[in-house]
Amino acid sequence: MVTSITVAAHFHVLMTTSHYELNNVCVCLDRNRFQSQGCVDEMIAIEPLKKWEAFGWEVFTVDRHNIKDICTALDNVDGANERPIVIIADTVKEKGISFIENTFKYHNCKLTKDEYESAEKELAERYANLK
Repeated sequence: MVTSITVAAHFHVLMTTSHYELNNVCVCLDRNRFQSQGCVDEMIAIEPLKKWEAFGWEVFTVDRHNIKDICTALDNVDGANERPIVIIADTVKEKGISFIENTFKYHNCKLTKDEYESAEKELAERYANLK
């Protein structure tokens, strides 16, 4: 799913998938807690974990920035599942760029040249520290 999980059509998909026992389905949901106008919880409080469970899905929550967490959750997707699976990946929006991290300000706009250069420098430093 590419658009916001708050869109009503997604709930129809959740119900239909579970109803028809399409148990070979796995959805990965990126939960960064922001949309273009602000924080999701301040705009429309929606707890995805409870919604997916209510529609009969098996839910795994992972730290999207931890590859081991993601692999562990994916190991549960084996084609013999009794229910469809959703992996909710908790994400720090724009992780690694200090002036953008965990804000919606840059959701729909371009960085200035100076901001771009600053972001590029921060990411290069983080990458160098990984080696």
